[in-house]
Amino acid sequence: MSRELGRRIADLLHSKGILQKELAERVGLTEATMSRYISGERDPKPEVLANISTVLCTSSDYLLGKVNIDIESKTMAVEIDQHKLQAVIDQLEQLRLVLNETISTLTTLKKEDRHVL
Repeated sequence: MSRELGRRIADLLHSKGILQKELAERVGLTEATMSRYISGERDPKPEVLANISTVLCTSSDYLLGKVNIDIESKTMAVEIDQHKLQAVIDQLEQLRLVLNETISTLTTLKKEDRHVL
């Protein structure tokens, strides 16, 4: 019996704001049966596990602990250094200004070329 499975189901329920009862109903189980899966008392059959995975927008492999990153539901936390992020934003803004100036210059040059002809 898998405590990891139960922990991951419980974590996803919490992160998605879904009640255990709601998950059970959507999968077609009783709340008592779902409770046994979450507590680790019982393991679901493969088709039930697939249904739970679908409702929770994840993979069976994630629920079973075969992979540690829940790519499908995008629940992996990513820390972002705010200073580095702001530096990138500032660089992009500078690039935007340079590109706009370049476009303006090229547009002016093109107009001047027309007058030469």
